[in-house]
Amino acid sequence: MMISTVDFDFEDEEWTEDEEEYTDNVVKDPDFTIRTTSTLLGRDVETYGVITPGEEVFDHDMQGGEEDDDDNIEFPDEVKVNHSGDIKDEQCFIVYKKNLLQLVTFLLHLPEEMKCREPECTSTVRLGPDPVTKSVGSGMVLKWYCSDGHLLWRWCSQPTFKYGLQGGDFMLSSSLLLSGNNYSKISLMFKFMNLGCVCDSTFRKIQLQYCVPVIDRFWKRQLNALIPEMKRRNSVVLLGDGRMDSPGHSAQYCTYTVMDEKTRAIVALEVVDKRETERKSAIMEKKGFEKAMDSLLEADVPVRGGVH
Repeated sequence: MMISTVDFDFEDEEWTEDEEEYTDNVVKDPDFTIRTTSTLLGRDVETYGVITPGEEVFDHDMQGGEEDDDDNIEFPDEVKVNHSGDIKDEQCFIVYKKNLLQLVTFLLHLPEEMKCREPECTSTVRLGPDPVTKSVGSGMVLKWYCSDGHLLWRWCSQPTFKYGLQGGDFMLSSSLLLSGNNYSKISLMFKFMNLGCVCDSTFRKIQLQYCVPVIDRFWKRQLNALIPEMKRRNSVVLLGDGRMDSPGHSAQYCTYTVMDEKTRAIVALEVVDKRETERKSAIMEKKGFEKAMDSLLEADVPVRGGVH
């Protein structure tokens, strides 16, 4: 058995820099801690016997004074990287904390054996550590089957929406768009990391079905708040510029942006297709300017002048 020490709490006492530094009685009395511990335990220190260094280390490793038990579970070692091949070929996925805790909690409370959920199946199985794994987008799915091939349980590393869309796939696709990143570059980075990623078609579907309508509604709501404020002024000075989707005469689209000189707010945004200008890229910027000015003048914005 070990001898424990007791630390006294002096938080209630206030000390200032001018006072002397507090000195423990251990300095003057080396046996102070031992005698104090003996008093608190209500037992003479001499009755504990001699403790060897090996026994002291062993006792420190034991929890709560429990004796060693050969039946204790041996916890696995931490997975470490000893060679580049240990990690570069390993698949990784986006895992949500809630889903991970659900998996751990469920497996901890599993009975040793359970019956198949199919009414006519009589097989008795146990959910072992070797499920069927499948990568789906940026997530991973685990499936357990009975001996007759019936699905017992399916676990996904991400929460799912009503129609099966994974939350991580949705957040990845929407974050790519909102942060101004490029899908090709991000997917290439994911490929280098061997990290699961949504495919190009899924990304575009999520973008068109969910992200673009919300962004469009937000933009119109912001614009509806800006127009009345500009109309209350005597005059408005606008700054405009166009940007092509590619350099040279091969450009297919031009995005023309108009900004209010006073508030620095974007008040107009027009996208011009080269097919609107008889496939002449050189005049797409002019077309964008005309469309932006037409929309603002139709809203009765008192435009005084602009920079093009």
